[in-house]
Amino acid sequence: MGGPRFVILSDRRKRRISLLPLCRPFALLRSRPRVLAPQRHGRRVTGNAALVVFLLFIFVLVGCAPQPEGGFAIYLTAQETPLSRLPEVDLNTVQLQDAPLISTEDIVSYTWATHEIELTDAAFQRVLQLHVPVSGTAFVVCVGRKPVYWGAFWTPISSLSFDGVVIWTPLGSDSRVIRIELGYPSAGFFAGDDPRADQAIRRALEQAGKLR
Repeated sequence: MGGPRFVILSDRRKRRISLLPLCRPFALLRSRPRVLAPQRHGRRVTGNAALVVFLLFIFVLVGCAPQPEGGFAIYLTAQETPLSRLPEVDLNTVQLQDAPLISTEDIVSYTWATHEIELTDAAFQRVLQLHVPVSGTAFVVCVGRKPVYWGAFWTPISSLSFDGVVIWTPLGSDSRVIRIELGYPSAGFFAGDDPRADQAIRRALEQAGKLR
C-alpha cells in the first residue's frame, strides 16, 4: 500500500516541476511593462533637461546683449566750483546735485550735427530761471551719473571770454531750444578737443529715441 502512494506523490511533484518552465514566458510578459516604465520616465527627465538647457541659453544671450548705459543728463555741481579749476579736477570726484537740471525725459529731440536740444516747456523754464553770473555756472554732461565732460552756462551779456564748452542762457522764451557750443563769445576762443561727439552720449540718445 505504501509503494503506490509514494509513486503517485512523485508523479505529482514531477508535474509541478514540469509546469514551471511553461510559466516562465508568462512571467516575462508580465514583467515587460515594469521594464518599459522607467524608460518612459527617463525620456520625460531628458525632455525637462533639454528645456532647462534652452532656458539657460536664452538667459546667457540676454546677459550678453548690450545693456543701456543710462540716460543723457546735464547736472549742475553741488558746490560752486571756479571754472578755472575744473580742467585740473578729476570729474569723477566732482559732487553733483541730486537731480539733473536736464534729464532724458526733458528732451524732445537732440540734433547731433549742431548739438541743439529741444526741451519740454518745464525744462526750458528751469534753464530760463537759472541765475548765471558773468563768469559762468559750471555744468557736467553725464550718461547716467557718470561724467563725460564739463562746461558752463554763460550769459550773452558777459564781456568775459571762455575757452570751454558753453550753453548760452536764453534771453527769451520764443523757442525751447538750447545749444551746446564751443567757446564764448565764439568758437575761435575754444581750446582743446571737442568732447560733444562722445559715443556713450550718442548711444544713450539713440536708445531713448531722442537723436536726430
